[in-house]
Amino acid sequence: MPRTKLVDKSGAPLAEMGDERARIWNDRLNSANELYDKWSKKYDTEQLEEYYYGKQWDNSSNAHNEYNPYVNNKFFIAIDVKLPSLLFQNPQFVVKPKPTKSEYDEEGSALRAKVRQDMLNFFFSSNITDWGMELDLALLNAQFSYGLIEVLHTSDWIENPEADKPLTKSDVEMGISHDEDVIIKQPKKIPVKERLVLKYIPAKRFRVSTLSHPNLNKCAWWAYWEYFDVRDLENNENYDTSEWNLVTSRSDEFNDGVALQDELDEQVQKGDLVKVWKIFDNRAKTIEYLPENHDNVIRTRKMRRNTIIPLKFRHRLDTFYPLPVTYNWKSPQDELNDIREAARVHRRRYVRKYVIATNSFEEEELNKLQFGGDGAMAETKLSDARAAISPMPNADLGAQHFEGIQTSTNDFDNVAGISAQQRGESTGASATETSIVDKRSTIRESRDRIIVANWLCEIAKVMLLEIKERTTLDFWVKVLIDEANDDDQLAEISEQWTLITKEEITGDEDFDVNVSVTSLSPVAQQADKSDYIEFLSVLQQFPIVSMSPHLIRETANKLGYRNENVIRVFQKLAQAAMFEKLAGAENIMEQAMQGGGGTGAGQLGQKTIAQAQPNTQEQITNQLQNPSTRVQ
Repeated sequence: MPRTKLVDKSGAPLAEMGDERARIWNDRLNSANELYDKWSKKYDTEQLEEYYYGKQWDNSSNAHNEYNPYVNNKFFIAIDVKLPSLLFQNPQFVVKPKPTKSEYDEEGSALRAKVRQDMLNFFFSSNITDWGMELDLALLNAQFSYGLIEVLHTSDWIENPEADKPLTKSDVEMGISHDEDVIIKQPKKIPVKERLVLKYIPAKRFRVSTLSHPNLNKCAWWAYWEYFDVRDLENNENYDTSEWNLVTSRSDEFNDGVALQDELDEQVQKGDLVKVWKIFDNRAKTIEYLPENHDNVIRTRKMRRNTIIPLKFRHRLDTFYPLPVTYNWKSPQDELNDIREAARVHRRRYVRKYVIATNSFEEEELNKLQFGGDGAMAETKLSDARAAISPMPNADLGAQHFEGIQTSTNDFDNVAGISAQQRGESTGASATETSIVDKRSTIRESRDRIIVANWLCEIAKVMLLEIKERTTLDFWVKVLIDEANDDDQLAEISEQWTLITKEEITGDEDFDVNVSVTSLSPVAQQADKSDYIEFLSVLQQFPIVSMSPHLIRETANKLGYRNENVIRVFQKLAQAAMFEKLAGAENIMEQAMQGGGGTGAGQLGQKTIAQAQPNTQEQITNQLQNPSTRVQ
């Protein structure tokens, strides 16, 4: 089966390089594995994940007993608190066109941007796609190392019943022309179903080139591995398996220490599964598939763009592999466990012992106390029973032990960036101190939330580019139709299904994708609600702000409110109310003037207009200096 014909920069076919390319890639992958292992061991990435699961003690020495040391799992609590504030529900995207040429169709670009926006919001909110779990897994993985999402466009193909049929006379009569020596044939296969997939890639399976960069797109290459069923590869015409020789059994080193399920491990040992690397060559712009330690690349295809989007919260300089966000949590977590385990051991070692004064009991009376039941009594020779027998006190843990619990807890909260309020706990601090701590935690949360929002925007843009270039079929999406206009501000927003065609999403213009941060989490929504209420209060207190577009936007920016559509509506309503008030004042003046010579009507109209006008600065100053004076 011939392999896809691609050439390198020198013009030599890549497929003809055969064994040499496979050898080069195997050497590169071995070096990349060593680099990854050094980073993973240095920052304890696997142990950080185990800490999240509650495995925080080394039980190798207790392998033959059932004793489990005390664990106060702050890791789980902190992550369980932080993740909902980063991505709790479906994001809402906004797509805006961006011109790239001198000739720019503004109206057509805006319509195509609206279609793309509707597509994104439908895909992320629809139950048809199972993207929520993939995003959650990548977000959780980023707490211990980094998260990865791959955007894939897949199609189901069937045999074309019209294949190998030349154009008929009716086709020519309909305006389809061709040379006499060329016969135009139908494709052998046609797509019947297309879909977009978001695929979670475990970080432990991903490698980058040894000379890496914090930006993945600037790395020379990157790759990840996964297991394939051997029969699936052999039956797939896209993979060239004619020259590979797979062994029927494998050594324990084949898994590279990766823990597998029993059934999966058995399939690997028997040779039913094969480990295949998917390699993205950023220089040659190709994607190659190479079985582990094999001497032939089984598939090569072009790479249009990078479709793997990483999520990293804390970068390291000059390398792709990041600083795990939970790495600095480990030390205070260990200290807290040690303190609580010490108290537990101290409590379990306590055995009741007593001190008896010499010749204070007869032997018979002492046996009553030692072997008697509950409530046994004995006669002592001493008048003071407490001097005759007293319990031996246990060693005191000391006040430092209990202070250490609070200190370790505070240390963990400071490193993790969470507060007692976020954990649902009350503190004895004052309201001012609590507010300061809460604001500082909110700032750190906002930074991480913006990182997640930018990650989602990058995923969404790659999705739209893949749809634009690879989609051939029409598809239906559910969109929101805003029927409101300038005259009808109370029109309802309806929901309906719309057919999206390829012509509606293809265009030469570029576009920007943004996501509303407030749509990601109820925490952000609560903050946005406070900004909105504060914005309303300022508009009511200073209505003149609504009269100017510049003033109302400057006020909104100062208060942190960013909804441009709502700001425009407020401005229109304020202007309409002001015009109505002015019209009412003019009617009052006109009625007063029509009162003829009667001075009463004229004075009444002037007084009404004067009351509708605000006091001057001089009147306000006089009123403040002389409270008994009433300003009319």
